[in-house]
This record gives sequence, C-alpha cells and structure tokens, in this order.
Amino acid sequence: MSSPSADPRAWVGYAVSGAGGEPLGRVATVYTDPETGAATFAEVDVGGGASALVPLDRASADGDGIRVPHDAERVRTAPAHEPGANLSHDDVARLAEHYAQRSLVADQEPGWMVRHEERLRVLTDTVVTGRVRVRKHLVTEERTFTVEVTREEITIEHEEVPAGERAGLPAEENPAPIGEQVLELVRHEERVVVTKEVVPVERVRVIRYVVTEPEVVRGVVRREELDLQDPRS
Repeated sequence: MSSPSADPRAWVGYAVSGAGGEPLGRVATVYTDPETGAATFAEVDVGGGASALVPLDRASADGDGIRVPHDAERVRTAPAHEPGANLSHDDVARLAEHYAQRSLVADQEPGWMVRHEERLRVLTDTVVTGRVRVRKHLVTEERTFTVEVTREEITIEHEEVPAGERAGLPAEENPAPIGEQVLELVRHEERVVVTKEVVPVERVRVIRYVVTEPEVVRGVVRREELDLQDPRS
C-alpha cells in the first residue's frame, strides 16, 4: 500500500501506530464533522473483532501508516461505540474527556512536553416543544341599536261655524237627531322586526415562522498549565 495522503478522510485501510511506535490496528472508518467536513475520529480495528475510536486532531501520516499520540492502553480503554454508527454529542464528549487525560508515553520524549486543554463544542438540535390547535367557537353577545319608527296619532280639532255661514251650509237629507254618534278611524304605526343573517366577515391565516435569538451557553473546561521549576533558583 502506498503512503497515506495528507487528507485523513483517505486513511481507511492504513495501519495505525501509537505514541511509542507500537501497532494499534488498521483504520476501518473515518468520521467527519457534518458541519465542516473535517475528519474527527477514526475507527481502528484493534483485532479480535474489537474496534476503538481514536481522535484525528493530532494524527499524522508516518511512513506507510498513521501515527497517533496515544498508547495502546489509552486506545484499548476508549469508550465503547457500535462500529459504523453515527456519533452523538454525548459520544464526542466522552471520547474527548477520555483522550484529554495525559499520556505518559507521549511525555517521555526528551525536551518536549505536550499541553492539553478542553474545548467546548456547541451544537444545536431540533426538538418538538409543543402542538398548536386552532379552534373556532361561537360567542354570543348583546347588541343595541336605535331605530326610528313612525306611528299615527289622532287629535280632535274644534272649529265653530260663524253665524253668517250657517245658512250657506248644505242641508242634510235626513238630519240625525241630537244624540250620540261614533266615528271609527284606523290608526297605524311601525313595528321593529329583528332578523339575523350569517355573513363572512374575516379570513384568518395561520403562519408559522422561525425566530432566531441568542442563547448563552456556559460550560466548565480544564486546561493544563506548564510551570518551569529550576532547582538552581
């Protein structure tokens, strides 16, 4: 097999060696970040049907294989993960915590010391938070209107006939004797008639839209600090 390329995504099938040069296995799968596309972890077949996930942030091509700054014990005791399954946020956090612990083999190289620190990786996930139901119901309310109505009123007007005009009035053929007389008239008035009708008054549209707002996320991370201790001082 030719030497591995500089792109970790093409390292499937290459042998992996640890910090001290010990063989760890071969790369079976390379996991990439879904957002950036960068290679993040390699699933290494360590033999006996077992596999382990190894971070690729400090891995490098070394001759005909891949070199990682972790010893065999660190790789063997990595958190278990189903081969080929997607990595969840919790999986990434457990692996990062496991490999963040100091490896004594990595610090045995004279003149060098590796400093580590934890980084927060914040991702978002879409979850169901509620269900909205739009319901139309009846509301009964009392309305008051003012309507003008018309009615007939009857009044009696008295008008005395002047003495000079009495002789000119036409004589009745059968004059009624003096007595009671009833005159009937029909009186009318308007009455208010109330009717109801159902008419469309409004169209309602339900719109769902996305609101983006900042949310502060806090987390505790650890980092290693290097202090120079000179016994001569």
